[in-house]
Order: sequence, then structure tokens, then C-alpha cells
Amino acid sequence: MLVTRSLARLSAALSFAYVLRATVLGVPTTALEICLVATLIAYVVEKRRAGEPFPDPRRLPYCWPVALLLVAATISVLVAPDRRAAAGIWKAYFVEPALIAYVLADALRARRDLEKLVAAFFFGAIAVAVLNILTFLFVLGTNPTGIVEHPPVMIYFTPNATGLFLGPLLAIAAALLFFGRGQERGRSAVFIAVALPAFVLSFSRGAWLGLLVALVFLALQTRRRWLAAGIVVAGGAASLLVPAVRRRVAHELSTNDPNNSVNSRVTLWKATFRMMAHGLHPVLGTGLSGFKAAMAAVKESTPYREDLIYPHNLYLDFWTETGLLGLAAFVWLSVEWVRRTVATVRAATDLRPYYLGLAAASVTILVHGLLDVPFFKNDLAFLTFALVGMQVAAMRRDGLAGPPPTGRSGAGVPATPPAPAPLAAAAAAASPAVAAAADPDSGA
Repeated sequence: MLVTRSLARLSAALSFAYVLRATVLGVPTTALEICLVATLIAYVVEKRRAGEPFPDPRRLPYCWPVALLLVAATISVLVAPDRRAAAGIWKAYFVEPALIAYVLADALRARRDLEKLVAAFFFGAIAVAVLNILTFLFVLGTNPTGIVEHPPVMIYFTPNATGLFLGPLLAIAAALLFFGRGQERGRSAVFIAVALPAFVLSFSRGAWLGLLVALVFLALQTRRRWLAAGIVVAGGAASLLVPAVRRRVAHELSTNDPNNSVNSRVTLWKATFRMMAHGLHPVLGTGLSGFKAAMAAVKESTPYREDLIYPHNLYLDFWTETGLLGLAAFVWLSVEWVRRTVATVRAATDLRPYYLGLAAASVTILVHGLLDVPFFKNDLAFLTFALVGMQVAAMRRDGLAGPPPTGRSGAGVPATPPAPAPLAAAAAAASPAVAAAADPDSGA
């Protein structure tokens, strides 16, 4: 499946290209979506030409929580105040990325395949990093006032978006740097050297915290785990010696500071709970793309005065956007991910560096997600599902794709041979027909 893997790598390298929008045959789309749909079509064509059966999705890890999430997202389109906008989010954040995860689970069959896909994500992230570093330096030299509190940003609409995208990839790079081999280490070192400055200059405290916790996790996987973890924590503390970093963190230590983001988050979350108490919101949520409109009703009765489109907490995000069903699906998916991740990082396999990298990336997402929106954006949804697809592909290669183990050995159950799945193929082929415009950058 050479063409499928090549197009998947192109999609990864162009993750940020969702900001390039166009209309194809009257249907609004993005450059990223065009790449993803092309990957899906190539996969179906190559599988048919090779005469290979499609893997039965029911026998793949994460099938049922992902299926439940898709059902919840579909219901949320029907209850949304703007069904056209909701349909755009449905296909760009849920359907297409989920299908891509299925494709990656089948198409990535060797360590080299994983290495090339990760390298493609690195390539796209380097483009994001370089442009943001140059933008920061330009503003620093022309109008540096308030540059720490309101850092400049390129490509995205908010600096937090830079941290959200680079954080998981830096975690993967750190795992490959310390546990990988040969070119994997060299490539990761180059990526870290370029991306880490841009990550720091985003001044996203949630992103910093997520990556710090991920590095502690990786340190605990080494032989001298406590020494390594101590060095990571000490390094994080030492970063406070940098005046700009110390200044940014200091805002959170004063409850009266107008730049204290914790205060604004708490206000947002309180208003969200008040809004969700009305009508059918506790069960159905606000519908996809419905949060902003629903929050308008509680602005007069709460201190909330912002104009956000998400509640900036991963669990509240899924609850408000996809209702209780979507929240349950996300929690189910997260629990399954943790259970299987524990098994994979203990497995004696040459893919352990990738298992560790995927685990560390998920740590950054879950930690940063306590304070921000690390999923509801085109590139982030794609990246999240790509992590799932890569882990499933690795587990299938290692025979770990069966039910998660219940014992302490960490050994998995050998995968069942794949069976034909015409419905999965039909869904992939039909994906272009459901294309609709994706929402603008969430501002996460």
C-alpha cells in the first residue's frame, strides 16, 4: 500500500494546512481534508487491487468506544442549532480522522512505516515552529510590549494552538531520542532543537505542564527512574530562572492578577455548568458548534464575559458538544487506551520506543486537556486519531491486538486474523460525499 502510506505521510506533513480553505464542486473543504480523503480512496483502491480482505473493525482495539463516539457525534449534529456548521465538525473532527485511524491500523505494517509517518508529522511541525519563531523575533524587534502575556502567532489564531500541536510531537521525539536508535534519534534531536523554542515561546502554561508530566513519565521508564525523574523536575524548576518564563508563571500565583488564567477558567466552568443545567443540555449537550450560542443565555446571570466556542476542559468539551453519550465514549476510549498502553510499554518488542512515545503524547493531551481544547480542531483531531491508528498498527504487528490483559505479565493476546469488512470499505469510499465546511480554528 505504497500510495496509501505516502498520502498518509503527506497528510501528516500538512496537518496545519486546514487553514487553507477552498470550495470543491460547491462543497467547502480544506487542504488537509483533501489529503485525508485522497488517502482513504487510495486505501480502498489498493486493497481491492491486491485482493486483500479489509480488517474487521469489530476485531480491532478501540472499535466500540470509537463507534459510540461517532454515534454521539451524529446525534449532536441533529440537535445542533446550526446543522451545517455541525456537519462540518462531524466529518472533519470525527468521521474522517476515525477512518484514517482504521487505515493506519492496517497500512502501517513495519517499524519503518511508523518511523516515516512520525517523521512526516515532525516535518509539518517544523514548518509551524519556524514560522512562529520568526514571527516572535519580528515582534520582539518592533513592538515587544506585552509579548509575554500576548505572544504573537503565525498560521493559527492563538498561541495556545501552537503548544497544543507541538506538545504531543515533542513527547514522541523525546521518547525516540532516549529509547530509539540510529536515524530515529538524530531526527528527533533535530526536531526538538527547532520545535522546543517555538513551544516555549507559545507561553502556553498548560502545554508546558503537559510536556513536563510526559517527560516525567518517560523518565520513570528508564533504569534509574527516580534519578531521571528528579532531573526532569529540577530542569522544569530551573526554567523559572528565565525572566519571561517566571513572569508568565507568576500570573497564576496572584488571584487578583487580570492575566491569571485559572480565574478565567473557573469562571468559564461555573458558567458552563449553569448553562448545562437547562433543558436537555445535561443529556444531549449543546450539539456540535452549539456551545457559544448556548452560553449567550447565561452571560447576564454569571461573571462570564468571554466569547469562547468551547469550555476549555476535555471532559466538558465532550459533554457539551456530544452529550452524555459522547462523554461516556470518550471516557471509555481513554480507559481502554490506558489499559492497552500499560501492556504495550511492558512488552519486549523493538517497537517499545514508539509505544512509549505514543503513551507520552497521550499524557500531554490528557494533562493539557484539563485546561484547554486538545481535540476539537482539525489538526488535533487528526493527530489524536493518528496516535490511535499507530498504536493499533504496532499492536497488530506484535500480536498484542487482542483483549487487554488482566494479569501482571503485560503479555497480550495474539490478534485474530482479519476478516472482510465491506461496510468499512464503503464508508471510506463514501467519505467525499459527506464533505462539508469545517469550523474555524477553535482558538484552543
